[in-house]
Amino acid sequence: MTERIPQSTAKTVLFKAYSSTDHVSEATGKTIAITISKNGAAFGNPNAGATNATEISNGWYKVALDTTDTGTIGPLAVRGAVSGIDDVGILLEVVKATNAGFTALPDTACTTNASLLTSGTSTAQLSVASGQVTVATNNDKTGYTASTVSDKTGYALTSAYDAAKTAAQAGDAMTLTAGAIQAIWDALTSALTAVGSIGKLLVTNIDAAISSRSTYAGGDTGGTTTLLSRLTSTRAGNLDNLDAAVSTRSTYDGSDTAGTASLLSRLTATRAGLLDNVDAAVSTRLATSGYTTPPTVAQVRSEMDANSMKLAHLDADVSSRLASGSYTAPDNIDIAAIKAKTDNLPASPAATSDIPTSDVAAIKNKTDSLTFTVGGMLDANILAVNSVTVHGDGGTAPWGP
Repeated sequence: MTERIPQSTAKTVLFKAYSSTDHVSEATGKTIAITISKNGAAFGNPNAGATNATEISNGWYKVALDTTDTGTIGPLAVRGAVSGIDDVGILLEVVKATNAGFTALPDTACTTNASLLTSGTSTAQLSVASGQVTVATNNDKTGYTASTVSDKTGYALTSAYDAAKTAAQAGDAMTLTAGAIQAIWDALTSALTAVGSIGKLLVTNIDAAISSRSTYAGGDTGGTTTLLSRLTSTRAGNLDNLDAAVSTRSTYDGSDTAGTASLLSRLTATRAGLLDNVDAAVSTRLATSGYTTPPTVAQVRSEMDANSMKLAHLDADVSSRLASGSYTAPDNIDIAAIKAKTDNLPASPAATSDIPTSDVAAIKNKTDSLTFTVGGMLDANILAVNSVTVHGDGGTAPWGP
């Protein structure tokens, strides 16, 4: 049953902690962090701030709650947690200090009107001494009874006291008989209807057989097993790092610090892009000891002048030569036809004696008209090739169609 505690009253709460390994062994030597929830609100530190329970012995711990912790009417949940133990939960019910939450009792302090009477001589109090009620004046007291035969001047007793009688008399201290006690237990629940009475509360709240309630034997449920797998001992231990309120930490708004601004000025976007060129380990590149200094420009030029004779052929700009667009492919068909004719010529020329003298003279007459400006080379002015007019002079103007 949930313990009811008066509102705004300091309270020491005791609890026992068990090992999270087997859930039955007493957990000793633990620093158990305490948080509380008032009337269903989120859990947070007690009024005193971050609080750890104090170990008593044999797995028992205690924590002191102050009047602020118990200042809210309603359920008060106290939670203890640390790595290596099953979570501890204690549920208290904070009730009004005046009537403990029972509406049948006056909701006022005992020294005010409409409250319970207390012993004393002030307003709304009765002066009780030695089992007797002392009245201020001896006025009409019809119906009063007295516990002893003493001076009761002005009292009207309901019956004459006879000391010889064994039955209890009005005013005697009385003890309930066994039958009277049994009659209380035998009272029908249908008759217990007074709101706020103990009988009515029992009828209202004990509304099911105890045997119909959970037979839970203490083993882990599926949900508990899942939670244990998620909240490992390591993760639970990490909760110990939450040792300060988030509000006490940095309020950094995200703007660049002076140091960041300096770094940004040094590491420009261009320099940062150059880092992409560092695409291999430096150790895989040529070491200084393996480096050979290349020849100088003068050495390269000397080598080329001495050994590269082909360079002498570069006696004109390449741009002065025939462009690709001006090139005409040779007439391979006609060339093939010429070759077919020349293939019919004898491999060795005929002997001079085989040529008729008249023919030789005629041939000489023709050859004498030929001009050889360069020895071994016939001067000729080609005007057409294969019926295609040829332009150019073979000099500054190249031959071509």
